[in-house]
Amino acid sequence: MRERVRRLIQLEEDPKAGLSIRYRRRLLDRTVRVILEQPAKDDSSLMTGRCDHYALVSTRTDLPRGGVARIRITRVTPTHTHGQVVSEPVALPAG
Repeated sequence: MRERVRRLIQLEEDPKAGLSIRYRRRLLDRTVRVILEQPAKDDSSLMTGRCDHYALVSTRTDLPRGGVARIRITRVTPTHTHGQVVSEPVALPAG
């Protein structure tokens, strides 16, 4: 068990090929639905939120916290996933 955990940690720690960035790169150029949660910690002109794929996405928008937008993922770095709003607002399904 410890060996498995150690190996998983090693897989994630590689900033260019870690599990997180490899997963988020698959979203590049795709349009995803994002629920906006809060201003970005390192840039208050951006809002951050989670997409349907659970990636944290940053974008420029005037939508308030709790707003939902369709965002095209334009850039993925080792620490951030950036996108551009393509339509807003988006209604969440009832239920």
